[in-house]
Amino acid sequence: MLEAAIHELIQTHDAIYDLTNEYGDFYRVEGPLIGPTGELVVVTIWLLQTGSDGSFRFVTLKPKR
Repeated sequence: MLEAAIHELIQTHDAIYDLTNEYGDFYRVEGPLIGPTGELVVVTIWLLQTGSDGSFRFVTLKPKR
């Protein structure tokens, strides 16, 4: 259920460029994560690795403050 909720979040909200370092380009997606007991506004962080095939890697999820 968590994976489905994360996919729904990233499909319905824009990714915003955050920073670049030696690992690649980091993006964040913010919005409500909807679960069986309600919703929580979260921030997800994604990485587009330097030299990668163009696919993003999930880094972390945290509540938005």
